[in-house]
Amino acid sequence: MSVLSPARKQDYFASAFAPPPAADIPAVTVFPGFVVNSDEQLIREARTVASGPADLAGDTHFRYDGTLVLDANNSLPATFVSSAYLPGGNGNGQNALYQNGIRTIGSPISRLKIKSRPGTTATGFRISINGAWVTIPVMRFTGLTAGGGNTIQLDWATKARRTVRWEDSGGTGFGGMAVALGATLTRPSESASPIRFATLGDSYTGGAGNPPDGAGRMETYANYVAKLVGATSFINFGIGGSG
Repeated sequence: MSVLSPARKQDYFASAFAPPPAADIPAVTVFPGFVVNSDEQLIREARTVASGPADLAGDTHFRYDGTLVLDANNSLPATFVSSAYLPGGNGNGQNALYQNGIRTIGSPISRLKIKSRPGTTATGFRISINGAWVTIPVMRFTGLTAGGGNTIQLDWATKARRTVRWEDSGGTGFGGMAVALGATLTRPSESASPIRFATLGDSYTGGAGNPPDGAGRMETYANYVAKLVGATSFINFGIGGSG
């Protein structure tokens, strides 16, 4: 077994968590309400029935990395889908949800809007561009409409083909993404050598609370190890209180 030198370890970590090139780092804004302008189009997730779960295998626009089920949202089933409870996660005091990891290839895009529905007036998420996290810490925003449509808007200075991934802890409804007329959103193809990573555990894996006193679902060791090994898909099966 070979052991990495401290310098090699530092290079490896720096490479795994390096941000995208400056030209691909978007300005991120989040605000209440969702409006599709006359020069934009809303592209929805695929479903087999209008108010049913997302068709994860048949969707031609999005790839879903973090969940095995995206159910129709309880309050707005025809508009949003939400990640389902993990098996055994409902009713033990810490209702664990599958993480969202929704990827798409926008071509060409200089603006992308994500239609979201958080359960509270706050939201937290990560964005990656072409496989690189824009920020290592989770982005947090407040002042939103609980249970209503909200906008996560990404703006770039240039128009280009970009693979965008929105990573959410699982409590937020997903209603599609909007791009300019003429642009396309395409489901990324599976890697020729996929690395599928999954973890089992309790709250050390699944998360409990938020910093500084806790670690949310996107902030436990599991997420960072998946990133370090270059996982093409990652599912967190941690359920707090399970031992």
